[in-house]
Amino acid sequence: MKSLYFFFIAAILLVNPSISQAQQTGRVDYKFLGINFTIPQGWVGQEAEGAFVIGSQTIPGMILLSTHESSTLEQLKIEARQPMQDGNGTNLSITGELDQLGNNAIGGELTGTMQYQTIKGYVIGIINPHGQGVIIMSAALPAQYNDAIKQAAIKIKNSLQFRKPETGPIVQQWKSQVGGRRLTYLNSYYSSSYSAGGMSGGYSDETIIELCNSGDFYHSAKSDMTVSGYNASALSASNDQGQGKWKITVKGDGSPVLQLNFYNGEVYTYDLTFKDKYLHMNGKKYFRTALEYCQ
Repeated sequence: MKSLYFFFIAAILLVNPSISQAQQTGRVDYKFLGINFTIPQGWVGQEAEGAFVIGSQTIPGMILLSTHESSTLEQLKIEARQPMQDGNGTNLSITGELDQLGNNAIGGELTGTMQYQTIKGYVIGIINPHGQGVIIMSAALPAQYNDAIKQAAIKIKNSLQFRKPETGPIVQQWKSQVGGRRLTYLNSYYSSSYSAGGMSGGYSDETIIELCNSGDFYHSAKSDMTVSGYNASALSASNDQGQGKWKITVKGDGSPVLQLNFYNGEVYTYDLTFKDKYLHMNGKKYFRTALEYCQ
């Protein structure tokens, strides 16, 4: 139940909870996700990257909707019990017992800090039988938090409807573009000193993602940096690798995303586009080569 961008937006809105520029009311439908819900009367909402933000002119605080990847309530409960931290002043945790909200949802009281600002809230996690689940979080400053915002979040939860996502051919099209391929990102730079005793050095970054047609993937990332000069030298390197399952999903606007689900619970996502005949993932150019085998 963690989305760091989600919490970043929340921190901004806690400082300035008015979202008077928001335009959406009533029913909101994300056909590419197979998710729709109703904004409660007296509330208005707007889209933000990675979340949908709902606010009121009369009730302090805000409500945020985002998605999660858990497919069972047991997985969701485990996620809910893990502290939500971003190393940037966000440190949230659920206090007390989790509430059972029907057969497919849980809820819990939330306390902690966002961007070093103390908050209080209530978070709901809902399982979607057809795909990505939904997180609904209501939050406000402790002195302003009251039951009205919590009940508004519960109303949204009760209005949720799920159906099979209307992804059309886009998922299969992108599977054929990246499945059975090695995706390689390379970036390097080197500068040589032209004076005696001067400093020279450089760096290199390499990421390799192998996507097997079976749905398995192999991921490795390596970065090196060297600096040398008169009576001085340094070398640093890092390497990270792992395995898991990959899939193609779509955002609410229908744009494709490569999702890597590591066996250790981490999730990497990459926005997919083609530019100048090259594959770009999160804006970086990747080279595609055929896979002869999968590790």
